[in-house]
Amino acid sequence: MVLTSSEQICRESETGCGLQYSYGCCCKPKRYIFKFMRCFATPQFALAVLSAIGFLQGFVISGLVNVVITTLEKRFGLRSRDSGFIVSSYNFASLLAIPFVTYMGGKGHKPLWVGWGIVLMGLGCFVFTIPHFAAPSYDVTSINESQFLCVEDHVKIAGEVSALHIYLFVFILAQVMNGVGTSSLYTLGLTYLDENVPQQASSVYHGIYYACASALGPAGGYILGGYTLQLYTDIGMSSGLNDTHPSWVGAWWLGFLISGALLITLAVPMLMFPRDLPGTESVRNNRGTQVHDNNTDNNGQEDTSLKSFPSALAVLLRNAPFIFTAMANALDLGLVSGFSAFTPKFLESMYGLTATEASVYLGAVTISSGALGMILGGVIVSKANLDIRGIQRFCLLNTIIALACGFIFFLRCPNQKFAGATVPYLNTTTLSSDNFTASCNHPCSCSTDEYNPVCGSDDITYFSTCFAGCHDYVNGTFVNCSCIPGNEALLGTAKMGKCANNTCTNLPLFLVFFFVLIFTTLMCWTPNLQIVMRIVPFNFRSLAVGVQWMLNRAIGGIPIPIIVGQVLDQACSVWRSEPGEGSSCRMYFTDEMSFYLFLVILFHKMSGIACYVISMLLYKAPKIGTTTTPVGNASKTSIPEP
Repeated sequence: MVLTSSEQICRESETGCGLQYSYGCCCKPKRYIFKFMRCFATPQFALAVLSAIGFLQGFVISGLVNVVITTLEKRFGLRSRDSGFIVSSYNFASLLAIPFVTYMGGKGHKPLWVGWGIVLMGLGCFVFTIPHFAAPSYDVTSINESQFLCVEDHVKIAGEVSALHIYLFVFILAQVMNGVGTSSLYTLGLTYLDENVPQQASSVYHGIYYACASALGPAGGYILGGYTLQLYTDIGMSSGLNDTHPSWVGAWWLGFLISGALLITLAVPMLMFPRDLPGTESVRNNRGTQVHDNNTDNNGQEDTSLKSFPSALAVLLRNAPFIFTAMANALDLGLVSGFSAFTPKFLESMYGLTATEASVYLGAVTISSGALGMILGGVIVSKANLDIRGIQRFCLLNTIIALACGFIFFLRCPNQKFAGATVPYLNTTTLSSDNFTASCNHPCSCSTDEYNPVCGSDDITYFSTCFAGCHDYVNGTFVNCSCIPGNEALLGTAKMGKCANNTCTNLPLFLVFFFVLIFTTLMCWTPNLQIVMRIVPFNFRSLAVGVQWMLNRAIGGIPIPIIVGQVLDQACSVWRSEPGEGSSCRMYFTDEMSFYLFLVILFHKMSGIACYVISMLLYKAPKIGTTTTPVGNASKTSIPEP
């Protein structure tokens, strides 16, 4: 067939690299084509750009935000509840934006939707830094070591930090922009890759993308975030403090500023990608179909109006194997989210690690196991050329292995010695999880608002130097501690930080089994996505991935971590009061915490097994002889007549 000149121009605008500058007739976009960049219009370069963007998304949302959240509480007088709003506002915004973005963008120019979304996220990162530049400089002139010691009629110093609480709304606005901006990345970006590569290679592409976005990105955020927090918040000024001081505030804003600039830079090549990469038509012609029960309702539908959204959504909701597969993935995401939040506390309580040590161990295990699992899962599906039933069995096997590894949580250690909680104070017999006042520190009028644990010379951890009864600070050591027994007539001493639990040697074995648990859990992510995209009609793939991520946010991202936190609070041994909002847990009873975490794993994995089994039982493979033929930007399934 010979194309006319106008048709040739239209075809070139659809498959050439360029920037859109206006709309022509019939709302067709006009793009300025850079012919010398045609060599970059490849699936490999698209994967590189999307993986770099995904890396930065994980870097910011799963890395930087989690690292700096406690610093924001200190700097701007925020409560733990306020921090929860900052984190959850991203998920809520993403949840609300996904249906519109995936349905409308799925039938439009996907790179444009992804690119402009990334621009919005870059601007959101800039907005996140506004409080640093708008707020007054951080004042530490009134801070001295005596305010953390035992002083009669001790009164907590109150500054003007509460006036900065108004910046909470700026952080929430930034997170809303980030949530809306990235709603197209995990949905339209993934389907763009899938549509432009052979079906057998799709899982490898998705595995590499997931490894960058969900493992390497958060790791980079934790590393850079930890480094920037060692720099004083007002760079170039001297505070007279070091980064171990309780009142130190690091340069929390620097990582967001860098990330915003990089995101907007990477949005440019994303916007230049064509709607379809060269050679896409032949790739789609060679695709088979594995749509459940030959579900081809409206498969050739090209109506992009919102009026057709309910009927499109109904097609997906009637696809029971798709729903149960998506729920299995949401449960895995909830497990990973919950463990990301509470496993560091488990390591601190069980093995007596510091917060930094726990983060390093957990980071090394989850990053290596997560990246390896996501990539290997995609490679296995590709090399073994697994169909949907094969992928379902593969995910079911990994879920069973992960459940078996969960029994490692029954490997327990003795409770850490904590004065007033697990061991009584000197000359007392009472224990409590929220009242650490004893006769030895009663004159100090200590407050549980200030949690700065110290290790006494008796190898017992105390809530703070005040509760240890320490009266002086000499050369980095707290001395004259009335609650710590000393030698002869001398009182005990204390050092900053919790005492190490040297009696428990199970940590290496626990980390090995925990590695396998995370590895087998995340090895299902890429294969699960393959089921979701193959089991629905071709032009419903973007919406299907959107529905999956809606379930991820609605089930795994928002309620499950909160529920897990409420369950673990039942095992709390040390509470810290939060003025005006209740208390937060700082340490747990090891036996109870181990048991509750195992129950969390048992619930998620048994539910996941049930979802995969039901999906396998309900799935009906297409009849032999079913073929696919391209229709515009979609693919129409046809079944030969008998």
